[in-house]
Amino acid sequence: MRKQLKNFSPSEILITADEARLILKFIFKPSEHPTIDQLPMNHRELNLAEGLLVEAIDASYSIGYVEALFRSTANPSAKAFSVMRKFAKSSKKYWYKHATASDLLSIKIYGVVINKLARRFKNILAIYLVKKIDTNEKNLPLTAFLDYKVPANHLPRVWS
Repeated sequence: MRKQLKNFSPSEILITADEARLILKFIFKPSEHPTIDQLPMNHRELNLAEGLLVEAIDASYSIGYVEALFRSTANPSAKAFSVMRKFAKSSKKYWYKHATASDLLSIKIYGVVINKLARRFKNILAIYLVKKIDTNEKNLPLTAFLDYKVPANHLPRVWS
């Protein structure tokens, strides 16, 4: 299914540039981190990070929760989850189709969701790096084919 990330107005952006970098580094692989470090973190980049975070949270709840028996022994980003918890408390309930207000108090994100988002939006990072912002240019909607299927052959990884 083709999905569009939520587009946020400047007043709806709840994250700082540093928090956006943490979120992007959580979602994208380490090979993309140098690109993320070079991004200017204007509204366009903050919008991408916040849109990916909302999608990651909501998609994880759309999959449904079966308490995972397997969890990563090393938390990939304690700082990123601190930012995510703070964001979830401030975010608007209507931004989500599947996550409830109580879900946002203790967010969990499936690894399969992060992997899919990273694959589908990886090229956007490169485009943002090389393309200067034109103030007359309208923000195009960020869309991708996103099908979140938990592989049946192993237990899902959940970060919380």
